[in-house]
Amino acid sequence: RTIKNPYIIWATYMDFKDYMFWWPNLFNRYGFTTQVSNIFTVYNLHYSKEIEILGIKYDFKKVKKEFLYGKDTKMINYHNLYFMNKERCFLEFVRTYATYNDTFFVDSYKLLDKENLVKMMKKYPIKSVLDKVKNIEKCI
Repeated sequence: RTIKNPYIIWATYMDFKDYMFWWPNLFNRYGFTTQVSNIFTVYNLHYSKEIEILGIKYDFKKVKKEFLYGKDTKMINYHNLYFMNKERCFLEFVRTYATYNDTFFVDSYKLLDKENLVKMMKKYPIKSVLDKVKNIEKCI
């Protein structure tokens, strides 16, 4: 008689393998967007496919281990779950909407821990995203 929680389903499905929840759900959780998501994207080291588990859609993105940095752990129903932290998620947010005007990102940028953002930027491989974040900083 437990509520169908997509995070718990995924944690069970992965069986302690390395993974990290990402967009579009996290953009909403962190206050970057307000759109409603009906799919859960999960970066992992094993699967690259879209599947449905118990009526919930998952988009699995297979990545290299180096990509899975900037994780936060949260315990839900006695399961440790791994989410992309807010600053790392912001970099992916900028990447996803790179064509948008720099001012679009200002409100989201204000929500971040700037020291943690600098740490995440040091590991981030896409120079165009890093340049865009620097331009966003200038807008404030």
